[in-house]
Amino acid sequence: MKLVHLTESDELNDTLLKIRKGSFAGFNKKKLEMVLGALNWGVTDRISAILQKRCPGKIERELAGTDTRVRFDGVYKDVPESQFYITVSKYYREDDEREKAKAAVEAVHAKIKALEVPEPVESPKKNKFFYWDLGHVVEEKFPSNGAEFKFKFRLSYSTEVLSIKAPNGKEFIFGKIDSVSENMNDFISWATKETSLKQEVLDYLGMESHEAAKKAERTRENTGTCGVCGHEQKLKNGKTLVLHGYQRPGHGYIVGDCFGVGYQPWEKSKEAVVDYIKALEKMLKQRTEQLGKFENGEVKSLHVKDRSGKIVQIAPGDKGWEAAVNGNIQNLKNEIRYIGQDIAMYEGRVEKWEEQDLPWDKIQKHKAAVQHRNTKGA
Repeated sequence: MKLVHLTESDELNDTLLKIRKGSFAGFNKKKLEMVLGALNWGVTDRISAILQKRCPGKIERELAGTDTRVRFDGVYKDVPESQFYITVSKYYREDDEREKAKAAVEAVHAKIKALEVPEPVESPKKNKFFYWDLGHVVEEKFPSNGAEFKFKFRLSYSTEVLSIKAPNGKEFIFGKIDSVSENMNDFISWATKETSLKQEVLDYLGMESHEAAKKAERTRENTGTCGVCGHEQKLKNGKTLVLHGYQRPGHGYIVGDCFGVGYQPWEKSKEAVVDYIKALEKMLKQRTEQLGKFENGEVKSLHVKDRSGKIVQIAPGDKGWEAAVNGNIQNLKNEIRYIGQDIAMYEGRVEKWEEQDLPWDKIQKHKAAVQHRNTKGA
């Protein structure tokens, strides 16, 4: 059997295809640098002072000496770096133990005070501890029994790290270069929340997401985006949007056929949205007039459901009248607010409108550009 040696370009493409499917298995420093370098991310090795969540046992012994009853408590859960403090404390129960506990904690405090720096230097020497942000020794008494002396400080350790900087300026640091694979889940979580890594991979490949690609590619052919509901819909005779339904999410004031039916897609015309704004303004005027009638007491009858679900008519003075009126007033106020928000949103879209390619044409052009780039670089 012949062994096939992948070129760097083949390996990059293979790795990107795996990321597209959500797989980062087998990632190491080399692959990370290869992928992120191709996407124009910053990947650099450097020495950096990393804030520690806990105090190493060796440091505890150096600071506390033989007094093993002095506690060093770090951070044992996911919290912001602003809360990365180490607390040194010693508990005492009886009054005759107080001075001894105080002296033990103050002795540790004095050692750290002698080593304290304002903050870790920007380019530190490797494998060095930095003690900083040292607090005062305080005494805390407990309601039940006893008390403790304690103080807080921050501890950083300088080590070689792998710095990942995304195009948006966000940075992720692997604390140890040789443990990239161990921290990959943290990196994936960060990249997903803080960056557009997945979309950048798709753009580089010139492909849709793995999930979207499960649908037949032809489903995007002869489609356009509805300017009103924002969804891609089929086109009738390649020109206007076919029948489709729409309900404004969370608002509920439009149910049934979408207003955009029969109009040209958003990529080719803003007419649907311009007309929709006029319809919303008319609706806003109607709702405002209705609200005025309720607030001025002009409404003299309402149809509501009784306990059995039957529709009945009620009038002022009837049981449930006040609650029904208040409910209608609140609903109208909500609708007026939602409609006003939508008018502003659609007006903003119209103001920025520019003619674009239809979804299918955009995909074909992007594929052609990627193919040209890959051919040129081969």
